[in-house]
Amino acid sequence: MRLLALVLTSLFNLLRFAHGQEFMVTRHSDGDIFTLEGSCTETCTVLSSGTARSLSSNPSTLTLPPFNTSCSCQCNNSLPIFREDLQICVNDIYDAI
Repeated sequence: MRLLALVLTSLFNLLRFAHGQEFMVTRHSDGDIFTLEGSCTETCTVLSSGTARSLSSNPSTLTLPPFNTSCSCQCNNSLPIFREDLQICVNDIYDAI
């Protein structure tokens, strides 16, 4: 029970942290890349409700914003477009309306 409370508290803090921040989005043919401040530990998956993953590409090949501590996430191939207003990746810009 304590573990569940700890996990839920961590997720709440992560979502509260991400709610007020700006996203830097790079449109990419393999799935949009969005960068936000903070650690990548579960950030991509939790914030995007499972529609994105931590970017594993070579950072030198991408132009990303220069945050001191940042997390770059990429939308899954099947859901390549990131909607900043909903904080999820979608297949079509009108998907989640």
